[in-house]
Amino acid sequence: MKTTDSLIVLHVAYITSDFASGVSTVVPQYLNEQSEIKDMNIALLNLTNYRPKDAKYPVFYQSCIEKLPEPFCNPSLVIFHEIYRPDHIKLSHWLRRRAIPYIITPHGSLTYVAQEQHHLAKQLLNVFFYNGFIRNADCIHFLSEKEAMSSNGFKHRKASIIPNGVSIPKAKASNLDSRIALFIGRLDIEVKGLDLLIKSLPLIADELRGLGAKIYIYGPDEDGSMAKLELLIADNQVSDIVLLNGPVNGQSKADAFLQSQFYIQLSRTEGFPTSVLEALAYGLPIIVTEGTTWKETANNKGIGIGVESDLEAISKAILTLFNDDELRCKLATAARKYAIEHFQWKAIAKRQFILYRDIVNGLSN
Repeated sequence: MKTTDSLIVLHVAYITSDFASGVSTVVPQYLNEQSEIKDMNIALLNLTNYRPKDAKYPVFYQSCIEKLPEPFCNPSLVIFHEIYRPDHIKLSHWLRRRAIPYIITPHGSLTYVAQEQHHLAKQLLNVFFYNGFIRNADCIHFLSEKEAMSSNGFKHRKASIIPNGVSIPKAKASNLDSRIALFIGRLDIEVKGLDLLIKSLPLIADELRGLGAKIYIYGPDEDGSMAKLELLIADNQVSDIVLLNGPVNGQSKADAFLQSQFYIQLSRTEGFPTSVLEALAYGLPIIVTEGTTWKETANNKGIGIGVESDLEAISKAILTLFNDDELRCKLATAARKYAIEHFQWKAIAKRQFILYRDIVNGLSN
């Protein structure tokens, strides 16, 4: 393995313009931050033709490492993002023949719940292709302790836990003037727990109407999920409370956070949801389930309310944050402080660099 001081690190990812995708949102952000580290030379091998906006690093599009320009045709280390990408198998074989180490960041795709989706297909793919890909990795990089524990069906000799980071905006939500709760993400009804959110609202619908409260949902359609959500909202008679919108990005996304009082994510499975971090950075308290990996942190750190995937518990938490201005403002202050102290990108990128250096130098256990 190489022991040079200047690391040549190649990230391999499937990045698109879909900003509801956690990978497409977060990977370009931390590559920009990593590009500022003087002892690391990084690039992105994108498996699509999309170039991330404001990329400060080289971006390549062909899935053949040896044809890349120097120095990336002979990297010190390769980072694969996600699991189920066919190009990963071909590239990992090439790396093994040259004794070049690689790390896998699954982004939640190895958890029990994620593995249950399309279960038979994934079992077959794992047996024939991906178990070897995972087993031969020099490290699995999980985004949270909860993700690692939920992925322990995939035993590995080396695992590291480093969370995603977040850019701290100058502006923060006021939390006083509006009566708006927010969700931003893929409109995957099952994974994101949007059915739980909608079905919990009839329990408190009269109170919400009395407050003039609204739930804003933003995100791209997923195989007809927009129409299914509209039907679910109508069936539960909360069309006047829930406003369903398309995806947002840039200033429109910032405005959505700034006009809201708190953020709701009731996912059944996640790696480390970027939108929750963004909400904290804007000073929004969070209502989250176990599947988001944030439930215990929300309760223990006083930055929101962690709930079971139970309609009564969810509705109670929503009503509490709409009604209790003093509690909500206290949680909001703690939320932004927690994001600033623990998740700024510069500190996260430094931890990633140390992991990469240790893998290349053979120092990891």
